Amino acid sequence: MENKLIFSTFELYLDNVELTKTAIESTNVDLGIKTTTSVDKQKCMKTYVGLQNEYIFMSLYEGRFLPLSSTVFNRELNSEQPNSRTEAEAEWNSQSYGIYNFKSKILYISNINKKSLFESIIKDRILNNSDANVMISNIYKDVETFVEEISKAEKIFFARKKEDQVGLFSDNAQFDPKWSEGADSFTVELKYSKLKLFKKRVNDFFNLAKKKEISNLVCIGRGDDNLEKVFKVDTFIEKISLDVQKNERGLYEDELVFSALVNKLTS
Repeated sequence: MENKLIFSTFELYLDNVELTKTAIESTNVDLGIKTTTSVDKQKCMKTYVGLQNEYIFMSLYEGRFLPLSSTVFNRELNSEQPNSRTEAEAEWNSQSYGIYNFKSKILYISNINKKSLFESIIKDRILNNSDANVMISNIYKDVETFVEEISKAEKIFFARKKEDQVGLFSDNAQFDPKWSEGADSFTVELKYSKLKLFKKRVNDFFNLAKKKEISNLVCIGRGDDNLEKVFKVDTFIEKISLDVQKNERGLYEDELVFSALVNKLTS
């Protein structure tokens, strides 16, 4: 039995900074499997967290106690039979996966509708802090799409080598880099409130990034849904499709999913 898993790529931020391995070294990560039941006793969830080399591995299983049919259909007998499952039991009928790469700073999620649940897993089990400021943000590879979907300006980051600065900042009214004297490079953070100017600057700096005059360009804004949207000039794949073998019960095996994605990323 085979099925495709489609992983989408996201940015993972802790306190507005990309999550690093150093940030979790002292957090007492809750490794392994943990099961919980919802407050209303209608749903259950099983989560797994693992750490290996440059990766965080997360799996999410969900089930419901109801509805509960009094009978089930037996295909071998071609007839209905009494259902032995009780109201206290549920089957895992939904699986989702999340994998974070510390090296590339990219989070891969197999079901984008589960972003908020993965945020909770990261807060509660990886950071051991339910109040942590965690944000999973969309990444845009296409600047035109990013600009079209932004309705609120936020900020732009980029880095620049000091020896190259004259061409970009020859007009002192734009920027005065004198404070960077002695540094090999410097990083700039620009905050905007005017949407029209922000969109123009996104295109301006994107063109500079293409010419290698600046590096590590990151543009952040918000859409109509008020969710943060990120445009990042980098080499990453927007979606990854995996063919992963399911077991005889029609479920994915966690280890097979994790190894398949890592192999895809490193091949």
